Amino acid sequence: ETKKIYGDIAARGAEAEKKWQATFDEYKGKYADEAADISRRLEGKLPDGWEKALPEFKPSDDAVASRKLSEVLLAKLSTVVPELVSGSADLTPSNLTRWKNAVDFQPKENGLGDYSGRYIRYGVREHGMGAIANGIAAYGPNLMIPAIGTFLNFVSYAAGAVRLAALSHLRVIWVATHDSIGLGE
Repeated sequence: ETKKIYGDIAARGAEAEKKWQATFDEYKGKYADEAADISRRLEGKLPDGWEKALPEFKPSDDAVASRKLSEVLLAKLSTVVPELVSGSADLTPSNLTRWKNAVDFQPKENGLGDYSGRYIRYGVREHGMGAIANGIAAYGPNLMIPAIGTFLNFVSYAAGAVRLAALSHLRVIWVATHDSIGLGE
C-alpha cells in the first residue's frame, strides 16, 4: 500500500514537471532573455564576468572596517548579480547591509519601496531573518541569493537557522559585524 502511495506521488510529480517544462518552453519563446536568466540561476551559475565587479584590495591600503568593505562588496555585486537580495534585523545603519539606491521590498502603498525591491528589513528578529533567508534560498534553489546581517553577538539568537542553512547546503550569506571592542571598525 505504501509503495503504491509513493508511486502515485512520483507519477504526479513527473506529470507536474512535464507541465512546468511545457510552460517554461512557451515562456522561452516569448521572453528569451528572462528565460535565459532563469535557466542560468537554476543551474546555480553566476552571471558571466561577475567577478570583474569585485573591488581589489591590497595589504598596503588604509584600514577599513570589515562592515564597510562588506557594504562596498554588496554594492558592487548588486549591479551584476540580480539574484542577490540583502537585509538586516533592524541594524541596517550599523552593519551596512543596504547598498546605496537599494529599493526596499515593501508594499508600494507604504511609500518605502515596492515588490521589485532587493532589500528586506526583518525587524528585531534574527531567528526569523535567518529562517526567511533559508526559505528564500530553498525555494527554487539559486533563484535568489540572500545576504543577511546582524551583530556577531546576536547570531546566537539565530543558531537554529544558521545550523539548518549549513546542514541543508543553502546559499545564504551571513554578515556578522561588531565582533570585538573595535565596534566593527
